[in-house]
Amino acid sequence: MPYYIAADGGGSKLQTLLFDENLQLLRSARAGGVNVNSTPVEVVEQNICKCFSELLLQAGAAIETVYGCFSGGAPALEKIAASFRIGKTIRLSEGRLGLYAALITEGGLVALAGTGATMYYIDKEKCHVGGGYGSVAHDEGGGYHIGRLALKAIIATDEGYGPQTSLLALFCEARRNESVRQAVLSLYESENSPIIEVASLTRLVFDAADEGDEVAMMILRDAGRSLGLQITALGRKYDAPASLPIVLSGGIFRRESVLKEEFLRIVASSGQSREIIEPLFEPVVGGVISHALACGTKIDDKLISRLQQEYAAYTC
Repeated sequence: MPYYIAADGGGSKLQTLLFDENLQLLRSARAGGVNVNSTPVEVVEQNICKCFSELLLQAGAAIETVYGCFSGGAPALEKIAASFRIGKTIRLSEGRLGLYAALITEGGLVALAGTGATMYYIDKEKCHVGGGYGSVAHDEGGGYHIGRLALKAIIATDEGYGPQTSLLALFCEARRNESVRQAVLSLYESENSPIIEVASLTRLVFDAADEGDEVAMMILRDAGRSLGLQITALGRKYDAPASLPIVLSGGIFRRESVLKEEFLRIVASSGQSREIIEPLFEPVVGGVISHALACGTKIDDKLISRLQQEYAAYTC
């Protein structure tokens, strides 16, 4: 029996699924990020090896095809593919995975916001990209961007030149350090890269905003505005048909917040009347759907029901 792997690799994690020709989920494995913008190449290789080793314990045989995205880790995958007896790799963009996870096969726009932020306009075989330049250049609206704004606010509060914010106490508690200076410096001492550590502070910003913290809400509005401006600019630049929807992909959009409200406001005010769709599945299931499409399987209600049952742990 042939075996297949679906993979979704980004800045903070690599999620993989092993499945068979009947789309039955056999095993899953997860490891750290595979984006070389935030993770050293040798660690990227270790993370891919960790996932594939765990999956092959179940398969005990060669993998016919790997479907998925490995961000900047694609060269590392190619380097180690032979040792794992992988037949071929179908590389999918994060945007394509996002569309498939929303059960959209014809085309659309994808606003992806995770550790970083990248916009996609996909029409049949073409894929246009906006943003996604990495934390050094431009990742506005992503977790790292939000985390950096939070740190800036926390430091300003602590040093007396910024407004009071509950982010300060939440940050010190999360870092298990009463001193803001020491808590900030601890970001450089973690086993993870500082980029991943800073992006992880996004959760604190959402928590503070939920409690009405004005600084946190301002940070999230800023991020939502940036994401909205980016996706609408991409649509205008390439004259994307108004019939194509916008799919919200990535962890930043998972929580209902002022970020999403601001994003929707910007899109609505842009003059682009588009349907906003939240995916049914996590992006990694997009790799499974890619295989189904490659086999000529029709994406109908019967298949969707099967996928919802088989991949219940990966629904949004």
